[in-house]
Amino acid sequence: MIILMSDGVTECRTEEGFIEKESLLELIKKYIHLNAQEIVNSVYKELEKLQHFQLRDDFTLIILKRNV
Repeated sequence: MIILMSDGVTECRTEEGFIEKESLLELIKKYIHLNAQEIVNSVYKELEKLQHFQLRDDFTLIILKRNV
């Protein structure tokens, strides 16, 4: 799997500040069983909720996943 993202994803704010890389990876792993587009959609929805539905920056998340 290849994951590409803009700084708008990594600069998603939580109560403590910016989201940690490990937290973002755990979020992606939570949906690893889905296809690439479903992972992107699910991660977007989770981060959107985290920011109280007010994304303040661009949000580009591209996932390339090989189907086996």
